[in-house]
Amino acid sequence: MTLSETDIKSLVFKVEHVSSINKPKRMQWTKSYNDGLMSLVERNKGKCWREIAVSMRQKFPEVKFTSKKCRARWKNCINPELFKFYLNNAEETLLVVYHSYYK
Repeated sequence: MTLSETDIKSLVFKVEHVSSINKPKRMQWTKSYNDGLMSLVERNKGKCWREIAVSMRQKFPEVKFTSKKCRARWKNCINPELFKFYLNNAEETLLVVYHSYYK
């Protein structure tokens, strides 16, 4: 069986079209989502992430929050106990020098 040029073009179009649809998009956390999560964690003391996720879904039904997403967001982004620091110019230069030396 041989395919004609139009058959091949049609198949290529179908493959490209199918691969471009239904790609999952990353959820964008808004300030209201962060504030809601923060209040629920403070109330629940961060002990039961499943309950927090269920409460988030009730509060914001347009987004499917999971316990894993809620815990990761809290642990990596909005926990006030996170240690965040910024390097000054001298420290940044020293880091670049050490990196190039030990590379």
